[in-house]
Amino acid sequence: MKTISLQNIQPEIKGTGEFCTAGMEFRYEYNKRSYTHRLMCITNGSCSFHYGKRHFRCEKGMMCIFYNKQMSENYGIGGMYEMVSEGTWTIDKLIELAKGAYQDLDNNGKKSKEDQFGLGMEDYNQLYGFLDSFNLQIIQRDDQGYPATFVYDNERVVNAYQKLVDVFKRDNAFFVSESVGMHPAFRESRVLFCTGEFGYTDMFRDISDFDFGVLPFPKYDEAQEDYRTTARATYSSFCIPITVNDPKMSAAVLECFASESYRQVSPTYFESALKVKYSRDDESSVMFDLIKSSVTFSFATSFTTSIGDPQNLFKNTLINFNKNWVSQIAKWMPSAQVLLDDALATLKELP
Repeated sequence: MKTISLQNIQPEIKGTGEFCTAGMEFRYEYNKRSYTHRLMCITNGSCSFHYGKRHFRCEKGMMCIFYNKQMSENYGIGGMYEMVSEGTWTIDKLIELAKGAYQDLDNNGKKSKEDQFGLGMEDYNQLYGFLDSFNLQIIQRDDQGYPATFVYDNERVVNAYQKLVDVFKRDNAFFVSESVGMHPAFRESRVLFCTGEFGYTDMFRDISDFDFGVLPFPKYDEAQEDYRTTARATYSSFCIPITVNDPKMSAAVLECFASESYRQVSPTYFESALKVKYSRDDESSVMFDLIKSSVTFSFATSFTTSIGDPQNLFKNTLINFNKNWVSQIAKWMPSAQVLLDDALATLKELP
């Protein structure tokens, strides 16, 4: 992957529009709720990179959990949407419901990909979806508001990590693998809950043997105020390099992309395809709205590859069932802090 130096980016992309420079004014509706406002990279409210309507993959990559409604009924599980609405859809509740669904279908006496599971991770990259859904703090801001210090060894992260590694390593009802996805098993009614992304719904459209529903990733506990959603880190972000001859024209073009996508592409996909053609019930369309409205971006995950990759550290440590998160972080943190300090120094130098 080609890396663009932070020094080569236009420092100021802020204002009422998604992309605007001095002297430009945008008044369109899509500017009023921009993803940019959820990513306060630096204290003056400006942001050098932007995601949003101009890139379709951001919406398609929003993580969720699909569940088999027939299996749910068979195991006496009901009221899933009510749990979400009441704020009781937590990781402990997911573990409780999934535990009873395991069956050793190939009779080999151990957990294997041919068995039936309570929770299956379609893609092990979706493990980092729990970082946001549990509202785990990676970096602490200083008194000026800058993301300044790693706090990745805080108690909430340690406890959440331990909970996940325990269930995936020790409980047969939970399956995750670097090489085996769970969507084929979900289609075969061998997975009760299966992680996924909005974009996977078209692959489930032809399922006729059972109905399925969609849920957000669970909260860490009921005390957590909101559900929080991760967008798979395969979308593009946009910036305007300082080397362009006409920054205003570049901004206008990007604004045009966003405008057309807002009017033409996003409604067709989200409102017509996702919430109507691909949904099996009215409640699923409500869940899609909730999940989309809770998508979260943070400095730590958006700049992850520049600051020691804390996002993938969580995923990779978990997939190897390394039980000692504190020890892992102790080895990682010093060099990562140096990278964070360097990135922060660069950001502070921007006008």
